[in-house]
Amino acid sequence: MRWGEEPAAEPEPVDVANAPAVQVAADGRHAVATAVWPLPQYVCDLPDRKWRPFVQGVEASVAGVVDGDRYVAVTNHNAPRGRIVAIEFAGPDPGDPAAWHELVPESGRVLSQVRLIGDRLVATGSIDAEARAWVFDRAGRELEEVPLPGRGALPLDVLPSAALAPDGHPDEFVFVFSTPTSSPGLYRYRFGSGEVDTLRAPRVHLPGATVSLRWAESADGTRVPYHLVLPEGADGAVPALITAYGGGRVAWPAQFPGPVAAFVAAGGALAISHQRGGGDLGSDWADAGRLAHKQNSFDDLYAIAGHLLATGVTTRERLAVTGWSNGGMLAGIACTQRPDLWAAVVAQCPVLDVLGCHRHPYGRFAISAEYGDLGDPDDVARLAGMSPYQLVEQDTSYPALYVHAGGADVACPPGQVRKFVARMQAAPETDAPVLLRVWDDVGHGTATSRSDSVVQAAHWLAFLMKRFGMVPRAALSR
Repeated sequence: MRWGEEPAAEPEPVDVANAPAVQVAADGRHAVATAVWPLPQYVCDLPDRKWRPFVQGVEASVAGVVDGDRYVAVTNHNAPRGRIVAIEFAGPDPGDPAAWHELVPESGRVLSQVRLIGDRLVATGSIDAEARAWVFDRAGRELEEVPLPGRGALPLDVLPSAALAPDGHPDEFVFVFSTPTSSPGLYRYRFGSGEVDTLRAPRVHLPGATVSLRWAESADGTRVPYHLVLPEGADGAVPALITAYGGGRVAWPAQFPGPVAAFVAAGGALAISHQRGGGDLGSDWADAGRLAHKQNSFDDLYAIAGHLLATGVTTRERLAVTGWSNGGMLAGIACTQRPDLWAAVVAQCPVLDVLGCHRHPYGRFAISAEYGDLGDPDDVARLAGMSPYQLVEQDTSYPALYVHAGGADVACPPGQVRKFVARMQAAPETDAPVLLRVWDDVGHGTATSRSDSVVQAAHWLAFLMKRFGMVPRAALSR
């Protein structure tokens, strides 16, 4: 459809498989169809609309933008921390990484996304799990680093379309940024100026709170980073909450924690975990906590908990852990593998019967991708040692537990959660509360409305804060 024409009555057929995202070049000459896990599988020359294969059969992430007659992307192919390459649309074999032209080689920084703004490339990523941004020319020569407004996080862009930049502002990098103590603000960097302009200031600040990057030593000697947010006036041990995800090669950035800021405002410490399994330090860091190495991810979490205890931040009687989706599963595993560590656990929208996941399609997909093969007897034996439902023992005392699930959640359905909670409630040695809330007509993640998400957070935060004798602060600084 062209500008000014009547909209089509039927969707345009596009004969491409498994490519739900389409990027259209600003000059209107090319379009690229990209897979959910970023891989530009098809390209077409416009306005002909004839799709042809582009980058296929590559076991890597390739996320980028259209730049004239080439696709410029961040890839982890032969570069776990990321490098920037250019792939010619008219090349004889664009699916062969040997034919790609490297613009920016791998280095100590982790690259995650690249944008084309005017005649410059802006790459975003991190160093030690803290956001950074660099400006390059189109040949890959580094020009400058963007002076971000603090130590924090840029939005987590999981689709290549998030890297699109509007026309008409060729000298400006406009971005959203937050820190663990300040909510997202909108900023602008004019190339070469050395200064960032605030277009919209953060609405919320945690007054007096401080943030530091710390490192714990895991069971195999690996140093694991985490960000620690301490409340105003913290003196001695305080209630502490670890938030974690640890899977899917997804980074868990040091960003504003949203409703969880209320925990800090009420006098609690917040630890943001960057354990293996997540992509915080690159894809090799993620792979060191996946499949046969999955236990590393849990051991990293336990190391962070131990570090908080050893450094006097908190005590065993006031330490909690929470996570959502894969992080909710992580919380359930932490509750049953190491019940001695925690005073309270909150598992949000989790899978809690790993072996039973073969009964529904998404469970089979997710467990096979991240934990192990449910059809392999050796893997099943290993998974039994990290499946919360199978790990519940009758002679063990477990921490206080709050689990919530969505009644319409097809990714982590509530049936297996009900089964796990019933088994926990039947454990005779446990006198702490074991609570379950299944929210009607609520799905997984983006299938949950904002108002429902706020109510859910209020419930589980109330559970934790009552358990630790914390008093909510009347209002945050605005």
